[in-house]
Amino acid sequence: MGAIGGYAPAVSTDHIRPATRDDLPDILRVCGEALGWSDPSFDEAVFRWKHVDNAFGPSFLLVSESDDGINAVRPMMRWRFRSGTEVVHAVRAVDTATHPSAQGRGLFTQLTTEAIRELDGDADLVFNTPNDKSRPGYLKLGWQEYGRIAFGVRFAGVRGVRRSIANRTPATKTSIITPSLGISIDDALSQLPDFSARPFATAWTTDHTADTLRWRFAAGPITYRAVPTDAGYLIVRARRRGDAVELVVAHQIGAASPRSLRSVLAETMNAVGAHHALTPTNFSGAITTSLVGPVLTMRTIGSLDAVPQPIDWSPGDIELF
Repeated sequence: MGAIGGYAPAVSTDHIRPATRDDLPDILRVCGEALGWSDPSFDEAVFRWKHVDNAFGPSFLLVSESDDGINAVRPMMRWRFRSGTEVVHAVRAVDTATHPSAQGRGLFTQLTTEAIRELDGDADLVFNTPNDKSRPGYLKLGWQEYGRIAFGVRFAGVRGVRRSIANRTPATKTSIITPSLGISIDDALSQLPDFSARPFATAWTTDHTADTLRWRFAAGPITYRAVPTDAGYLIVRARRRGDAVELVVAHQIGAASPRSLRSVLAETMNAVGAHHALTPTNFSGAITTSLVGPVLTMRTIGSLDAVPQPIDWSPGDIELF
């Protein structure tokens, strides 16, 4: 096995192979012990939703196996970007896990190297938002850092600022359920058969269709609601960060007026008791900042000359992954 980015993997007797559906229990066991997952039924539902039922396609997934069974997992989740008529098929490096008993054997490097090799010709780009601990490993394998992803932020007055600053902790994966808020995602999509997910301009965006939006925001174990604007819907959910409530405007469907966006955002924050909101960039009523987003890393695969830039990210493109 060769090196990527000038970084040679350690020698190991572990066997790397494509995963099968029969491997799922062992994959979940390794992820649970390595990543600290604590809710087996919820974690399995999220994993299946991301890697099996994904509307962009099932994940490319490698495992490492020794005499004791599967000891490491390398999923590459399918994604797709579009700018006008140009499309880039991508994968997202997520849920990488090495069992604690197998760490230090170079399995992360070997699995990632092999995944990139096998995806050549099948995908054009790999991207992710690794944390400070794992990012150096990706940079050694040829990933490039592209700074923090910008989002819009709005606070609910001085009280919202204070509560939010005092609770800068990881957000919960589950939503605060507010069934009276807006309508279901399925109902919203059924009312907009000819919608444009977001107008395609010079920037790249996630190549959403009705099917991918339904998978992303309606088919999984996380609850979202659709709040009407004067020209479509905002897809939203509320979640907790410590003692603060955060409203996530995960996606915007339709080109609503600035006045409508400001009004709907304020009303929705009030309805869920949000101390602050995260929105797409350049969202009326919110301040765009790169201080709150994760660090983006990417690298090309195969013949793609350069990574697509700029990419117009929505919070729903990034959260949970």
